[in-house]
Amino acid sequence: MGKAGFARLVVSGAFLALSASFAVPTAGTFATAFRKKGKASVQRRIASARKAAESRFPQRLTFVTLNGLFVRLVGQHSCNGVVKTKPHGILLQPHANLVKTEKAAGRMRRFSDFCERHGAKFLYVQLPRKLDVSNRILPAGVVERANDNVRRMLGSIAEAGVAHVDVRADFAATPDDVARNFYRTDHHWRNDAAFRMAGRLAAEIAVRCAAPEADAHRAAELLSPDAWTREVHPCCFLGSLGRRTGPLFAGLDDLAVLRPRFATRMSISIPSKRISLSGTFEDTNMRRADEALAGSKSFVTDAYSALYVGGIYPLVVHENRNAPLRKRVLLIGDSFARPVEAFLSVAVRRLDVVDPRRTARNFSIAGYVRQTKPDIVIQMINPSSLGVDKMKGPKTGRAAMFEYGL
Repeated sequence: MGKAGFARLVVSGAFLALSASFAVPTAGTFATAFRKKGKASVQRRIASARKAAESRFPQRLTFVTLNGLFVRLVGQHSCNGVVKTKPHGILLQPHANLVKTEKAAGRMRRFSDFCERHGAKFLYVQLPRKLDVSNRILPAGVVERANDNVRRMLGSIAEAGVAHVDVRADFAATPDDVARNFYRTDHHWRNDAAFRMAGRLAAEIAVRCAAPEADAHRAAELLSPDAWTREVHPCCFLGSLGRRTGPLFAGLDDLAVLRPRFATRMSISIPSKRISLSGTFEDTNMRRADEALAGSKSFVTDAYSALYVGGIYPLVVHENRNAPLRKRVLLIGDSFARPVEAFLSVAVRRLDVVDPRRTARNFSIAGYVRQTKPDIVIQMINPSSLGVDKMKGPKTGRAAMFEYGL
């Protein structure tokens, strides 16, 4: 028996030993329950099994890790719906569905006109997905529609006359760009890429809101790499895709932590959590940094979401009276916006960030524009969010990102 065969035998034995510690209902169990007690009994058993799996996370992670190791040993490049690319070893979760964009573009056009009538500029920013613009990173036979959906969306909003910027080529022009700017084990971009995006947004805000040249220059200085420290925590982050396949299949990511070298004084408000904090950048935007870095080592905490801002929320409000860009900005975004908003908060007087996937059904973005009177509204999403419904509560059957309350 060769080394690979022996390793497979060891993994299989570990699976059998570990599975003995679980009372997981089988298909036969569910079929018997359905015959005896009907659908309600089956649903209760499924809920019980799900709860048991979630409550035993260490064992669950072990199962996932062993499965990932087995898949790797037998030479497969797909595990639990996740594909590993060559030569970079990047994990992808393909999206094969085409998204209808015409109605969404029409709603965006009406919202853009609404913003103009209320004294606010509007800009749509198309972020990249963890995929190069020519799909060269995809393994043979893998179907991925993200770039097709983006082309349809940008074509629709261009036809509708909506101001927009496509930054995909700045971060994902080639497979090497994807490897450089995105985590290997997570679907999000790295903090360095998010930092660059914050600088790009600050420049857009300065130009479109006609900020004084001195203010624009100061904002660029604050968002230059030289103005921040960069500390790398090696091999400590297992991202969302890595948690589906285990570290032995996925590997681990380094985590870069950026902090300003300059003095800061700002505030942050998160209404859904009744959080209101004032202090330095670290006090406000990095309140969970220690927890994120400690939790990432055991893979319990999602360090991407926790490190900056602290999580993914319906509404976050940043205020910074010392910021050079004396503008009120409303940013409509998904989880890609989280580190971006933290970095951008050092340059903008007020920054309100809304994630429509998580707002209550009765929340109106148009109403929020009337209430807060921003100077500019920026909608910034990655291609995966083009067709996403509400994350919680009843589904609407429409893309939450383009529901403006008009």
